[in-house]
Amino acid sequence: MMMNLRYPVLILLLCGFTQPSHAKETALSWFRTTPLQLTLNALVSNQPKLAWQELITTLDKHPLPYQYWQPIKEQILSQTDCGKQLTSTKKPATITLSIISRVTFSALDHQIKLSAEQITETASFELREPSENIILSGQLNPNLSYQEWETSDLLAKPETGIYTLTIGQNSYKVLISSYSTYQWLERSTNESSLLNSKPPQLTNQCPPMTVFQQWFDAEYRQVGTQHAIVSQTNQIQIPLQAVPEQAKFQRVSARIFEYQSDIKIEYLHRVAVPSR
Repeated sequence: MMMNLRYPVLILLLCGFTQPSHAKETALSWFRTTPLQLTLNALVSNQPKLAWQELITTLDKHPLPYQYWQPIKEQILSQTDCGKQLTSTKKPATITLSIISRVTFSALDHQIKLSAEQITETASFELREPSENIILSGQLNPNLSYQEWETSDLLAKPETGIYTLTIGQNSYKVLISSYSTYQWLERSTNESSLLNSKPPQLTNQCPPMTVFQQWFDAEYRQVGTQHAIVSQTNQIQIPLQAVPEQAKFQRVSARIFEYQSDIKIEYLHRVAVPSR
């Protein structure tokens, strides 16, 4: 039987409720036998690192809709400094995995990007989505300060669940969530310099959503530096910046991020706006 995450006892657990110490030995009686039982037992016993291991193992074997595990993931991240305290083996580079949604003036699409910095050794890598398809692959080059690889434009939203990143002989599991990113930034129908914004309500103790402005040339290479946009309301006024020389296109992006050990996971939503 599938667990109902709206069950009041589970809501208390995910909001930080802890049992008295004498009751922890009977934690098994709190939950029915479901794929998430061991994860919840570890979480209610104040063992978030073990809960994470159990969650990854469970979802790798028994994929579940994200609605059933997303609140649990959020709680684990909140107890591990936004995921920075989750343990992992040393990697030959600093890795960032970006899950991107984009709105242009004519289309909606998605993309997945992997970037590497501080590369210490040559190694091949591949990234597999939950359905086991290889979506990215390449070679880490220690002679370069930065490398990135990205998928072609994707019409469908990337899968949620366990992605497998293999670098050399080692494999790492990454748990990708689902967010309503198109609500983060939407062009206003009333004024071209306004964006409507509905930031995600995060409970994982990670930084709140940030918004920034960028310019690009005719080859879609970034021109100049990006500028942060600060707003305390559900409407964002695009600032009147001086247009950099050679700039042809303007974009506003919203971003949240988390860590799964030393892998940074970004969720990005990009909106093309008039260049004025």
